[in-house]
Amino acid sequence: MVDRFRKLGDIYIAPDARKLVNAEDIQAALRRHERGDWGEVGFFQRLANEREFASGGFFTSRYRDRNGRFFNVETRRRDTCVTIDH
Repeated sequence: MVDRFRKLGDIYIAPDARKLVNAEDIQAALRRHERGDWGEVGFFQRLANEREFASGGFFTSRYRDRNGRFFNVETRRRDTCVTIDH
């Protein structure tokens, strides 16, 4: 992986994510996301993320917490949102 970094801007953690996902897991996911490590997204999402990461657009990542629950991290131009898969 190329050494890279993208500032995430304001970070919003949805109430259900704050309640259900361990805070350390969220912080680890945010660090991975800002470096361009997309976690468990599919091939086409990965390609889209690479393009958008470079241009400053929308990109999304998917991670598992320590209990195996999936959660998402999505970044738009100036903000980042953490949500839970339902």
